[in-house]
Amino acid sequence: MIIFLYNARLIMKDNPRIYLADIDLSGANLAHSRLSGINLRKSNLSQANFTAARLTGADLSQSQLTATDFTDANLSGAEISEHPTFGQEKENQALIKSLSRAQHWQKAVLSPQLQEAVKRLQLSSKTAKEEKP
Repeated sequence: MIIFLYNARLIMKDNPRIYLADIDLSGANLAHSRLSGINLRKSNLSQANFTAARLTGADLSQSQLTATDFTDANLSGAEISEHPTFGQEKENQALIKSLSRAQHWQKAVLSPQLQEAVKRLQLSSKTAKEEKP
C-alpha cells in the first residue's frame, strides 16, 4: 500500500495529498523500495526493513527508528531526528550505528542531538583505536 501511495505521488514530502503522520509501519518490509521524498514524519518505523531502499530527501524526522534496518539504503538529504520519547545516549548510538550501514548517510540532515551523538561515537572510536597497542 505504501508503494502504491508513493508511486501515485500522494505522500510526497513537499506536496502530500495524504498525510502519514503517526502511521505505524513497525516491522514493515520496504527493502529495495524507491521512496525518495516520502513524508514519514512522526511515524513508527521501529524494526522496519529499508535495506537498499532509496530514501533520498525523505522526511523521517521525529519517527521511531529503534532497530530499523538501513543497510545499503540511500539516505542522501533525508531528514532524520529522534522521536520525542527517544534521545537516551545508548539509543542514539544504536541509531547512528544503524544509519552508518546506509549509503550516503553522512549527507542526511541529522538533528543537532544526533549530530552530537555522531561526534561522540567517532571520538570514542578514535580513542579506542589509539589505546590499542
